[in-house]
Amino acid sequence: MKETRESTIVLENIQSTAASFRDFLKYLYTDTVQITEENAIELLLLADELGVQRLKDLAEDFLCNMVTADTVCSLHALPIQTQVLHCIQICTCIITYTW
Repeated sequence: MKETRESTIVLENIQSTAASFRDFLKYLYTDTVQITEENAIELLLLADELGVQRLKDLAEDFLCNMVTADTVCSLHALPIQTQVLHCIQICTCIITYTW
């Protein structure tokens, strides 16, 4: 792999704020992370894109716990994009029983 020979690794098409990417790197080095409403979606997307399953699971759990009738529409597309089946089921139930 090129990464083993290069001193710089370029990540292309990563859309994240500096703060969320810093949280992601901190997780990689320490196995700890503070997931908040501000960084949960970006951490989920980063973890999904870069193959960090445990962080993806943590972000999924956080997001599933904050799904409400008010937030379901904005969150429903995200689990479909990242194949987070548990969140898809929660969103679908909320949509079904709310409307």
